[in-house]
Amino acid sequence: MATQNVLSSEQLAASPVADKVLTTDGDVNAWAAPAAIFGKRTYVASYPDAQVGGVAQIVTGRAFADETLTTANFANQIDYPRTVSVTAQNLNISTNMTGTVTLNGTDADGATIQEVVTVNVSPSTTTTYETDLAFILLTTIVTDKTDAHVGDQYSVGVTQDWGVPNYPLAAAGDAFKATVDGVNSGITAVDTTNGVVNIVAAIVAPGEIVIFYNSAS
Repeated sequence: MATQNVLSSEQLAASPVADKVLTTDGDVNAWAAPAAIFGKRTYVASYPDAQVGGVAQIVTGRAFADETLTTANFANQIDYPRTVSVTAQNLNISTNMTGTVTLNGTDADGATIQEVVTVNVSPSTTTTYETDLAFILLTTIVTDKTDAHVGDQYSVGVTQDWGVPNYPLAAAGDAFKATVDGVNSGITAVDTTNGVVNIVAAIVAPGEIVIFYNSAS
């Protein structure tokens, strides 16, 4: 887990990047004003040297069975807050692969979170699921197998959908700008409840993701 850099509007107003950011993205007074006046602060979440999603798998090709994995079983750990992918491969040719994968960990604010991914994969098929929550740290992965197959496999990795601290956001438009290695990237979707931002550009090598957003928190 890398250290996420998050600046509030008050910190931004006094920072060397303030002039560039403020003249590019909106009203100087609204940006720099405290939440007590405008009801929101603007934050900049910076994730330098972020890894390419899907490359650094946490668990790869694990036999799907009833078990609990801890960090000692993980090949890698999440670098910055992201949603998590669960890929299930059904090697049976006649019946569905079924069960759950429960992910436990912490979010960008350091709070304990849990999400249960329900697996139901057709015969001879591979399906990838994505969590709604963004994890900055995984502590355990608990699998519960409800079919009678042998040989089915699953993997757990990260996506390139990014979480931000100080969520929830009031509106999708509160996440208003994102850059990848300093180049503007469009924002395709925002999960305001879970503070997850989907951006257009994906990193193809370790690079810096920066997300600009407003929050009342």
